[in-house]
Parts: sequence; C-alpha cells; structure tokens
Amino acid sequence: MKTNHQRFACGQRVRAAQNLFNDGSYSEQTANAMLVRRGEAGDIVFVTRTADTGAVVYLVEFALNQIFGCLDHELMPWCSGAVRSDGERSAYEAHIRGRAGVRGYAIA
Repeated sequence: MKTNHQRFACGQRVRAAQNLFNDGSYSEQTANAMLVRRGEAGDIVFVTRTADTGAVVYLVEFALNQIFGCLDHELMPWCSGAVRSDGERSAYEAHIRGRAGVRGYAIA
C-alpha cells in the first residue's frame, strides 16, 4: 500500500515492520538477499517522494552507512520516538542527496 501521507519525520527512530529484501538495487548483494530484519531499528535520514506516483519514501539508516529506501508500510514507530539533532539531520541529508534511486524507488 503506497500512501501520499507522510507518517514519519526526518530524524525519527523507526523499526522495520517486515523483512526488507534486495530488489536488485544493491549490486554488492545478491538479488532477494535480506537487507534488514523485521524489528531492526533505524533512523530516518531523509524523506522524499517517488517521481511517478508521489508516494512517500523514507531513507532509513539501519546500520552505519547502510541507508535503504522504505515505503510507509515497511516501517513502524520506535517506542521511544528518539529524534536526531538538526546538525545530525543536516549531515545525513547532505550525505545521501544526489542519489537517483534507493532500493528500486526513483526519487524526486
């Protein structure tokens, strides 16, 4: 289910609502390899939308320097609701800007 409503904010801590698999976007991993296990925590580092449908895509850092694009239904809130500082958010946003697509989603 793709949604145009943004449920999470940049800097917010979230968990994977399901196992996330490589859709072929990551050539260093085999196709269909598990990238993130259900329940694993991560931080949203950037929020954008798909170019074709406008669906919200969250770029989430689940492990150091492992940033994956996730749709709304692939994430669930983290209980503590921890949010990164503005300085940390800006650094992460600068780090991932310029990517043409993340885990198969063309981003605007």
